[in-house]
Amino acid sequence: MGIGPLGANGQISLFSSATVDLLVDVLGWFPTGSSFTGLTPARLMDTRGGLKLNGGGVSKLTVAGRGGVPGSGVGSVALNVTAVNPSGSGYITVWPAGQTQPNASNLNFVGGQTIQNMVIVPLGANGQISLFSSATVDILVDVLGWFPTGSSFTGLTPARLLDNRG
Repeated sequence: MGIGPLGANGQISLFSSATVDLLVDVLGWFPTGSSFTGLTPARLMDTRGGLKLNGGGVSKLTVAGRGGVPGSGVGSVALNVTAVNPSGSGYITVWPAGQTQPNASNLNFVGGQTIQNMVIVPLGANGQISLFSSATVDILVDVLGWFPTGSSFTGLTPARLLDNRG
């Protein structure tokens, strides 16, 4: 899932590094002048070739002032978070830095899988977000856009509304 601005003539561009069949579904839109500012996706984090996020570890990522996101006045950001080659099954949780880690996941994966999910998260202390992974994994984070402080969108720290396991 993704979110972003329309290009020339109301079009988007699609790219795949391999031959695939593509399905594109539209889920909604923001009117011109809305509080969401879509960006050309920009990579903010790529742990491949560096230190993976160890299982049970937390990493902070500065978002404000990077990838087209202003250094101030940002309430929430839209991100694409990707788990690459995890050591086993697990999950990633993303939340505002400086707040208590929520009991919710943003992305679930199995060992060896590469999978992504879109996350909308408020910025926390120092314009940062926190990332937790329950298994050792490489993480990619791309910024897709942002909502200003006081916009019509109110970002929340993830909260579990239903868990019917057991």
